[in-house]
Amino acid sequence: MLLEINHDFYCSMVFIESEGKCALFITGSDCNECKNSLNQRCKNYHRKFPTPEQFLEEYGVDYPNDGAVWYCWDFFDPKEDWWLDTYDEAKHHQQDKRFTNFAIVCICTPWGKPPADWRPA
Repeated sequence: MLLEINHDFYCSMVFIESEGKCALFITGSDCNECKNSLNQRCKNYHRKFPTPEQFLEEYGVDYPNDGAVWYCWDFFDPKEDWWLDTYDEAKHHQQDKRFTNFAIVCICTPWGKPPADWRPA
């Protein structure tokens, strides 16, 4: 079972104990403190809904063009639902200047589709 750290992040190795304390960190800090105090980012601290840029930063490789993504834009309604397609097709739609606040999210975590009003930070 994977545990939420907060609405944007989760621990992939279930090292979070009661009250959000990280079992790996010597002082028993909460997971956010653990992530920020280490010289190297904790490898179990992951975004629930990474953008392709965040995927590259987090995993060290480009998201594949044929990889599945969710994408959304605010063209019709600020609460427009997410659409499913390949990363390559989503990039094609992103170039359409009619669409504003376009967001692409990689489907690489077990958290599914982002909420309709979620946008990357």
